[in-house]
Amino acid sequence: MTYRYYLRNRPPSIGTHPNNPDKVEGYNPRQPAPISGYLSWGYVEYGAPLSNESIANYELFEDRVTMPSKVVELVKFAHDEGVNEAIETIFDKSYKEYGIELNGYLKTIGLLYGSRENIIAGFHKIAGM
Repeated sequence: MTYRYYLRNRPPSIGTHPNNPDKVEGYNPRQPAPISGYLSWGYVEYGAPLSNESIANYELFEDRVTMPSKVVELVKFAHDEGVNEAIETIFDKSYKEYGIELNGYLKTIGLLYGSRENIIAGFHKIAGM
């Protein structure tokens, strides 16, 4: 497995990341990380995860976004009751906040472009179905 860490404050160079990465990629100018959109100077990849201490000391970040609690509930509901039932819940007016949170999360991870069909497709993707 590959572990990718983005450089928050400096381009990759000696002393900006732990020794012996498997891959180093630099950006100039900074570019957004694909999932979170946070700007970075590039990334380094390793075959094993770095310690939290190393991540903090070198000012690195992993590109991930935590799934909001309402979206987690919807995914669990889909696995238990079926995707169609979960989709109906999303578009039921009494559960509007679930749909709003799902919509925002899908936009954050780049899976949504506004239409109901894209929300459904994005939900299928994150629910692993």
